[in-house]
Amino acid sequence: MDYYTFDFENNAKFQEYFLDLYPTPTDVEKYRKKWYKKNIDPNFENDNPIPQKEKQQAQPQEQQEVQPQKQQQEVPPQKQQQEQPQQKQQEQQKPQEQQQQQRPREALPLNYVIEGILKVLYFPSLIFILVPGYALYVNIGSLIIILMAIYRMCGKPQFNKEYLQKVLPNEFATNLYYIVAIISAPVSFAYQFPLALQYFVGAAEFWARLNGEPGYALDLANKIRQNRNTFILSKQKIEIGVFLYSIFGTFAGQNSFILTLILFQYIALKNKVNANMQGAQYQIKLCFIINMGWL
Repeated sequence: MDYYTFDFENNAKFQEYFLDLYPTPTDVEKYRKKWYKKNIDPNFENDNPIPQKEKQQAQPQEQQEVQPQKQQQEVPPQKQQQEQPQQKQQEQQKPQEQQQQQRPREALPLNYVIEGILKVLYFPSLIFILVPGYALYVNIGSLIIILMAIYRMCGKPQFNKEYLQKVLPNEFATNLYYIVAIISAPVSFAYQFPLALQYFVGAAEFWARLNGEPGYALDLANKIRQNRNTFILSKQKIEIGVFLYSIFGTFAGQNSFILTLILFQYIALKNKVNANMQGAQYQIKLCFIINMGWL
């Protein structure tokens, strides 16, 4: 199987790689070739032209598509009017038929299944977060999720500069800093909200890959996946809000100044290495400038 016959749509690893790109690229072909060369065929050249066989196969298909168009032009007006309602019904049925076509269920790695289950269990566990001492177990569970996600996306930890450059821009890697910061924070849903938003997206992606049966749950999961960038950007803005919340908490005597300082360092670090945080801060600044009438 070469590049031009490779099934990118049903390849879980490529879909996961493409969903993690921010901002979502418009030139999909470029990133397909880049990923294919890195993960499938190191000898593949990005500037390879389409093979002659592919061109020859494409030409008859194009001719077949042109012939029905010519036939439609020759149909009498009365017959076209009779066929229009039928065509509309067929067009409405096509999306339903596509949804009903069940994709083959892929074999998910065990570590990804465990990570996905922990993300799902995280939400009911928040109900008991106000129980004394229970918040610590919730944070430990989050720490396990973060470490498993880093291992899944960045590979086995390595103590070198290349691995550090690969890990730092990762959203879960910066979450590691965040979870350590909030372990000493007072029990509050506000500090859990950024993590909950990211786990919500992760749980939807896990469900979409685990369950291939069409239905409301799968449709909802796919919609969440399609709006992944919006959720992740919102997470960055909420983290900035949590930092401001900690400042008020410091003056009100609800949390320590050290927690506020750590969160400030966390936001500053993400602004340097994380494209999501940079995009969120840009949107906040732009919104402020517009509302102040400076633009």
